[in-house]
Amino acid sequence: MTDQILDYVWDYGCLKSEDERNYINIMVKAQLGHPYFAELLYASQEFIRNVEEPFSVSLRDVKRAIKLFKFFRDSYKNLIKILNRDSHRNLKNSLNSVSNEARSIVLALGTCYLFRLHDQSKRRNYRNEMIEIIKKHDKNFPKQSKFSNKDSFEFIIQSEQEAYVKCYPDGTAWNEALFENILVMIVCIQTRIPVFIIGAPGR
Repeated sequence: MTDQILDYVWDYGCLKSEDERNYINIMVKAQLGHPYFAELLYASQEFIRNVEEPFSVSLRDVKRAIKLFKFFRDSYKNLIKILNRDSHRNLKNSLNSVSNEARSIVLALGTCYLFRLHDQSKRRNYRNEMIEIIKKHDKNFPKQSKFSNKDSFEFIIQSEQEAYVKCYPDGTAWNEALFENILVMIVCIQTRIPVFIIGAPGR
């Protein structure tokens, strides 16, 4: 940073924890009216701050997560059409095992918060924390998927990713990063959410 612009740099600090919680409650109530999505968002914000930096998340992330929740909730009808047209066993199992509301929650949190974590142990801790909150409000939400050895959070995301890449040609070398990149890029293009994909070429 050059000395010439130092006079124009302001440190606005960050919201107090209780203030942020109140803002999140207001935003969710006004745009979704969902009974516990605000609790999940607040916990997600706290989790990311603890593993990254205090200023690594803001209310802009909350706004994006709400927008993503609406997108995934409304995409349910298109997924049903895909199931009627093609064979997607994992996606069918995923949709049958949880409600569309729970699916939308998982995918919104995954896209906005989970995918930014590069460490697998942190991802697992995040998923477990979110699952416990969801189960507290939704007794029918399974912790472990009965269709695979993955937890339900991970299985829902994986099933959605597979549905998005079904049209790609055989011979593609699929891996976790490519699955995530395709899902995130398609979703962010459709919702007009800016996204940075960071990593070494070919990984």
